Amino acid sequence: GGIGKTTLVSNVYEREKVNFPAHARIVVSQIYTLDALLRKLLWKIGYKEQQLSAGIDKMDIHDLKEEIKKILKNSKCLIVLDDVWEQNVYFQIHDAFQNLLASRIIITTRKDHVAALASSTHHLELQPLGKPDAFELFCRRAFYNKGHKCPKEFETIATSIVDRCHGLPLAIVTIGSLLSSRPQIEVWNHTYNQLRSELSNNDHVRAILNLSYHDLSGDLRNCFLYCALFPE
Repeated sequence: GGIGKTTLVSNVYEREKVNFPAHARIVVSQIYTLDALLRKLLWKIGYKEQQLSAGIDKMDIHDLKEEIKKILKNSKCLIVLDDVWEQNVYFQIHDAFQNLLASRIIITTRKDHVAALASSTHHLELQPLGKPDAFELFCRRAFYNKGHKCPKEFETIATSIVDRCHGLPLAIVTIGSLLSSRPQIEVWNHTYNQLRSELSNNDHVRAILNLSYHDLSGDLRNCFLYCALFPE
């Protein structure tokens, strides 16, 4: 995770949805129920409850799919299924998308077997940022001077920190934001040493998120943990 799949697709969706009368972007994640997924999809594509005597919460899976078919009949739609972990997600709902005219379904996933649902010509695998782009992104988050320029005395340590992020945008943005309010070079060196220690036990994104979490005040850590109790 953290390579930018959701960010890229979200930008495409926001730009292109005006060209589709029906559109929906849904986060699936590892834990989902089919009926909840279909209800969310139905609401997003424009379902109005007064259209039926039975409320959407009373519909079973068959009824939900039939309503989706009615709304999408003879209509272009753009559907984004974000963070899909199993092929079964698509197989369980694809029959609701029959007879679609010039429509598009976009799936984001970190799993190769899910990506294999798309033909090779419709399969986009994101790559980590190259060093110049990674450094530029870091500077945009870490430095608020004109042009987001890295001060000369920070260039060596900044380059070392960015290299540790391995081109992952989430890691770069997180560590850059963390250091933006810490303009002391000794703090940056200390953070770099902490990062090396974290990387021995975690992957790159998790290591940097751990640093960011432990940098929070006690109250904010408690707030974060409370929010983490809720499902995605």
